[in-house]
Amino acid sequence: MRADTNGDGLLTKEELEATLTLEDLDGATFKSFFHNLDANGDLMLTLEEFCAASELLAPEDVVMWDKKEPFPGLNVQTRTMLFNLLGFLGSRERVSREARQCMPHNFMSEFPSFAHDDCMRQQRLDGLGPVRDYAELSQAGTAAMPAFVQLVRGIVESVGLDPDAEAQHDGKPLPRNETENFGILSIAPLKAQPRCDEKVRNEYGGEYDKIADCVRCSIVVETEAQLVEVARRLRDLSGEGLLLDEVRRQVSLGEHGEDGARAVATAASQGTAEPAQRPQLMSADSAKVLAAAPCRFVVVRFKNRYAQPLFNGYRDALYNLALEVRPGACWQLCEVQLHLAAILSHKKQSHGYYEFFRAFFSGDSGSIERRLAILSQVGHAPSPDVLLREALSPGGSGDSDERLAALAEMLGADMLGDHKLLSLVEKRRLQLVPADASELEMAEAQYRLGFALSCTAGNSSVREGAALLREVVEVRRRALGDRHQDTLQSLWALAVCVYYDAWSSRDENQKQQLRLASLNLMEEALVGQREALGVEHEATLSSMVWTANILEHAGVERCAEREDLYEKAIEAYTQLKGRMHWLTLSTINRLADTRFQSGAHSQAEALYRECIEGRRRVLGETNPSTLASMRNLADVLVTTGRPADAALLYEQAYEGHQKVLGDDHVQTRRSLDKLTSFRTSGGALVDQAGQAVVGTASSASEIAKTVGIGKAPKTKSEGNAKKSSTCVVL
Repeated sequence: MRADTNGDGLLTKEELEATLTLEDLDGATFKSFFHNLDANGDLMLTLEEFCAASELLAPEDVVMWDKKEPFPGLNVQTRTMLFNLLGFLGSRERVSREARQCMPHNFMSEFPSFAHDDCMRQQRLDGLGPVRDYAELSQAGTAAMPAFVQLVRGIVESVGLDPDAEAQHDGKPLPRNETENFGILSIAPLKAQPRCDEKVRNEYGGEYDKIADCVRCSIVVETEAQLVEVARRLRDLSGEGLLLDEVRRQVSLGEHGEDGARAVATAASQGTAEPAQRPQLMSADSAKVLAAAPCRFVVVRFKNRYAQPLFNGYRDALYNLALEVRPGACWQLCEVQLHLAAILSHKKQSHGYYEFFRAFFSGDSGSIERRLAILSQVGHAPSPDVLLREALSPGGSGDSDERLAALAEMLGADMLGDHKLLSLVEKRRLQLVPADASELEMAEAQYRLGFALSCTAGNSSVREGAALLREVVEVRRRALGDRHQDTLQSLWALAVCVYYDAWSSRDENQKQQLRLASLNLMEEALVGQREALGVEHEATLSSMVWTANILEHAGVERCAEREDLYEKAIEAYTQLKGRMHWLTLSTINRLADTRFQSGAHSQAEALYRECIEGRRRVLGETNPSTLASMRNLADVLVTTGRPADAALLYEQAYEGHQKVLGDDHVQTRRSLDKLTSFRTSGGALVDQAGQAVVGTASSASEIAKTVGIGKAPKTKSEGNAKKSSTCVVL
């Protein structure tokens, strides 16, 4: 829960209402609580007084926004991340504590998760192939709904529950939202087309037949015994063996075209389809339900998140059933969600944190567990500011290396990219290195700090980082050899640092010398990594991308080599990590930059669009990298005569960067500069010399009418957005 928005240490009714109604209490309970506590409506409570009066939360469950003693230099993005992180950790602990209390016997551990992926394709009602659009999906779903309702009602009744009753928690109805309560059985309407279209576009690669929850319901039980009885009933009633084979055959033949599917449908109508065996029953109650069941079904996927909770601690069970709608011809995929009321009462808050963090937890289960472990090490604190003061103050109560390492990874390029704060963390880690540490252990701490400083705005920071990294290179050459992985990584980091130093320099001759020095260091690292690690190693690929990037700015005429490096890196990253991984997408964006600069505008546009779509899916619509790619695409659109479309992208990029990063961040200033020059130049793309790029639209008066060109956009800190040297964010 978040509260104390003005930082005065007191919780007003308005402050609590703005948070509690969204995360902890339904509106009716909230209003009743405050009416009984404070009839005059002038409530002013300390945190401890509120928690004692509400009997809902402990003081450690509330994350305060500390505006009295803010940590210096804490930017908007990092503060928001830490704020949600502290709330997330508290929420996860509350859910886990609730689970331990209401499931003491851990009965759900007897049901392993499984998935028959070859059965997870939705078929058309006529049995002649997979569904191709929402009309076909809803037609099959509508046909399946009556049998599905009859089946799940029978299951609920068989365990002694009333499917029409309201779900209860602690003797009270369990609110679904402001106006509705959960039922023990809740049948959802068919999933709406806008949501289906979104999932097909963003998650299923345009394939409508992958939607498995158009028909769905939730079952909410109050006790662990009821929970396990429903789970056993679903297990007992599900067909196995030949029944699964029928579903597989239908899906397989449907994929081979209408002729194959039609043969199965014809065989079924003539009674020649191979019959399936009934499942082996385990109880008399299951036998009664099966006898009354309107059709056959088989569980084709089961996710037991009571045994393997989500990263936010939330637990439930998800069943995907293949329901026989037309014997031997059509199987409808349906979903049953099985909830325990005590845990479901936490879902609203848990889901809020799930939405915030899911971009950081994308990937396989191993990746999720790793990042969760990192975040958990950050630990608990009443505010982001207190957390950082504890971690970074000498002798502070929270400056353990484990906590600092977790903060460092969170602040690094893979997550937040807050290199200024990262430098403070790494300085503290260097101070904590024991006096009797080896030369290589000290070099490792110097390497981390040197690289963090190299990415921090300001000439002095970058040069301090370069000095540290030169020491590290020499130590590792002497102790490990020229071709050791750590030595080569040090060379790579030094090359990056010198590259950023070139960007900081105002002297053009010095700038060019530094770029060439950076190129020499990076090529030395690349040659060594190819020999020692191979061409598909991540470190080698990173050096390939950086070599191409430095070539672009070093004034070296090696354009074909640059494109070749990017293309090979994209191919390798795609094989190694997948097309949607952030490293693959970042390299695609760089190749698009190169194509745009060479005049291959159509190729650049296609690459930018692919990058934007991928970053939206992987990182989110408002991620700074997504917004940067949108700004790049706008450049192409202006150059190819589509200023109205470009204006929308420039505005989205600027507004998004301003909201997420604040007015003073380099990306916000870059987006503002682009939007301002676009508007004041009459809709042309302006180069660094202030000249319109050849090929942009020429009718300024017509464009101005369309996109509102004429004056620069205002910022919250008008006149204070001065340019400063910093690392390039791509």
